[in-house]
Parts: sequence; structure tokens; C-alpha cells
Amino acid sequence: MKDFISVLEENKTILNEGIVPSMDLSSTKFKKEMEEEVIDPFVLQESYIVGDIKDLEEIIKFGKYTLYGSDSFNNKILNKLIENSRTMNMFGDEIKNAFNVSKDCYFTVFNKSKMGYILSKLKNKVIDFFTYLPEHHILGFYIPDENKLFIVLNNSSSVLSNVDDEKITEIIIHELSHKFAKERVNENKRINLNLMKAFYKEFLSNISVEAYLKVLETSLEKNPNLSYSDDTPNEMLKFIKYDSGVSKAIDDLTDSLIRLEGNVSTSEQMWKRKLRRIIGEWNKVLDSMESSFDKNKSKFGMTSNEIKDMFRDYARRYCIIPLEMYLFQSTDKLVDYILYTEYGRSMYFSFIKTYSDGIPRELNYMKPNKKKLTSLFIQELFVPSEIVAISNEIYVNNRTKEIKDMLKHF
Repeated sequence: MKDFISVLEENKTILNEGIVPSMDLSSTKFKKEMEEEVIDPFVLQESYIVGDIKDLEEIIKFGKYTLYGSDSFNNKILNKLIENSRTMNMFGDEIKNAFNVSKDCYFTVFNKSKMGYILSKLKNKVIDFFTYLPEHHILGFYIPDENKLFIVLNNSSSVLSNVDDEKITEIIIHELSHKFAKERVNENKRINLNLMKAFYKEFLSNISVEAYLKVLETSLEKNPNLSYSDDTPNEMLKFIKYDSGVSKAIDDLTDSLIRLEGNVSTSEQMWKRKLRRIIGEWNKVLDSMESSFDKNKSKFGMTSNEIKDMFRDYARRYCIIPLEMYLFQSTDKLVDYILYTEYGRSMYFSFIKTYSDGIPRELNYMKPNKKKLTSLFIQELFVPSEIVAISNEIYVNNRTKEIKDMLKHF
């Protein structure tokens, strides 16, 4: 099964420039292909297969099915990972503690043919923290209400066959990043605040420039002789980086999202209440940016009405509308928005540019391997630990100190 980026790359998408060339997204053939290949908006591709294990006990029930595991099974898998995974060698003691000391992290086995049942149960929850490996039916997930983390492995093949130990270690670190954000709000802020601020500042820079280009396009349609500066997007990027009002708004947004995630719940009523608050926080940061831009409109050669359009119309389509769709509709509708609308695709590529260009520039990271960027991004808008989780995967060599600092708390 191909991931979403592979499909786009086959359509000659230019990731570096965030350009989506003309694709017939309305065609029945393309829609059917995407529906078959994109299972969920939070998909990562990894590979790990485990064989039949004796002495397993019941760990958790999912409706009519039960997941099985044990301390000895945890140790068997962990020792195997330490033998073969360079990443696990870096963090082996800390990860072993998370599984064997805290007693709330588990490797479990399950029949691969029934894996979709568990996935359907997870997808019915309002908040999702899971990583699904569709090719090999491997699933990692974290349940905030129970504060438990599970790595579900296929029990139908040899434990030594077709193993990618690096990838399973990445899944563990990814899910532990969510668990850490829930358990240790203040420590999460201390360790990861600069990363999250850098991400949101870069993402807001990307969508502001996209919004400006949309306003300019509309203005040129009305007045083809309109004069404008090719350097305005660069001026906007510098303004967002250095303006004190914009910086404070982004700082306040980041702080609020960290705090709200620390109290996250899979209770539908409570989570929807929190998501409404999160939408309010995003509206506040856009209002603040609109105000700061308006005070400096002469610098950008724009009118107040054009700046209002930028932030109340176009920027809203890149961040507020996806959140409202997630709250009031379904993940399927959200996937359609990302795949089949111009604004959804622009939002998606703004996330890719932020991970691959923005964070390295702000934090002196080496650029990541783009093949690892295989998620349909949206969680970052309401769960800042997703920024940390993905960064811990794609920048593991740059973030060794931060990852160790996080893991030592388990």
C-alpha cells in the first residue's frame, strides 16, 4: 500500500516548492485510488512482524477481542530491538524503564486479519493517538484516559522474519512523546517549547504568504495593471519572525495548546469542549496577526480590507476550517478536504515545508529524509506533542539530548 506522499510524487508534486501541478482530483479513478490507499489521516509506514509467543496474558479488551502480552514478551522484543536497532541502543535503558518500571506500556500480539477491528474502535474516538502500519498490520496507540501505550504486533509470522527494528523503535518514541506530554506538562514545556514555537511560527509564516498570494491573485483579476512588489512575501516572513506582537501571539497559542493537551481526554463531550477552546486560541492568534499586519500595511502595499481578507478568509481555510471539520464532521470529510481542495492541499504542503525547511532553519537541524514524512498532517493544530513526536523521528540525531531528557521521566 502506497503512502499519500508517494501518490503525490507520482503526480510530479514538487515538495520543496509546495507546488501541486494540475491533477484531475475529481476523476472517479483518482478518487477510488486515494480511497483505497489512504486509510486514515495519521498514517505512518513501518515494518515489524512477530511470531507466536507462549505465556501471554490478557492485557486489554477491544469489544469482543482481547490483546495479549506479558512482561517476558516485553523483554523479548526489547532485547531484540537493542541487538539490532541503532536508535534503540541510544535510548535502550530509558525505553526499557518505560515498559518494565512504569507498567503501562505493552507489546501485544493479535491476529492480523482482525487488526482493522481495533483500528475502527480507535477511529471512533474523538481524539486519536495511533500509528497504523497497513502493509504489515502493526499498530501503535496511546490511550490518554488510561495513560497506557500499546504496540500491537502481528502474530502470524516468525519473530525473526521481515524485521525493521529501527522503525519499531521510532514508533515507540513517537507514542511515548504523546504520553510524556500528557503526564509531564511542565517538563514538556521546558524541553520542547522552543521546538513547538519554531514550528508554529514557521507554519503561520507559510500560510500567511499563501493567503497574501490569494489576495494578490484576486486583486490582479480586478485590476491587471495593479503594481506590487515581488519582495512582499519575504518582507512578511521577516515581519512574522521579528514583530513583537506576532511573537507574543504565537507564544500564547503554544502555551495554551501545551496546557490543554496536558488535560486531554478521549471523552467525546470533554474533548469537543476543549477543541472549541483550541479553535478560539487559533482565532486569537489570527486576529492578533491581522492587527499587527494592519498597523504596518504600508510596508506590504496593502489595504486594511486586503489584510482582513488574508486572515479572516484565506488563513482561516488553512487552520480554522480543518479544526471545525474535525470537531463537527468526521475524519473522512477532513481527508477529503486535504485531498480534494486547493486549500487543504496547501495546508498539507505548508506542514511539509515547516518540517523539512522551517525547523532546520530555526533550530540548526539537518534536513530530514523526506521519505519519513508520510503523515497526513492535522494533529499539530491541536496536539503540539505531534510536532515533538514527528521531530523525534526525523531529527533523532539532532534531538538525542531532548529525547533522553523526556524518556528519563518514565
